[in-house]
Amino acid sequence: MDLPEWEAVYEPGNVSDYLIGYLNDEAPAKAAAEAWLRTQKEGIGRLEWGYLATSGEYDEWWDLAEIDDEDGAITDTGIIVRRRTAQQAGESG
Repeated sequence: MDLPEWEAVYEPGNVSDYLIGYLNDEAPAKAAAEAWLRTQKEGIGRLEWGYLATSGEYDEWWDLAEIDDEDGAITDTGIIVRRRTAQQAGESG
């Protein structure tokens, strides 16, 4: 059985990536990522998704940023949502 093609991942930098989950579509993957972040941190500002150019094994890549409500500072959350190419999705199962 093949895994769903969308994955939500926390990439904190110098430590191992944390898989939030595999999902069937972009919207549920983003919702799962945002919900996971809210369980990890209190007082979250506004969240915005930004599209990043991709190549290789992913053909869609979104990065989640937090925007502070008071000063507008933008913080990278380390959370991404990405879609594996059809070839990669088929090889995973």
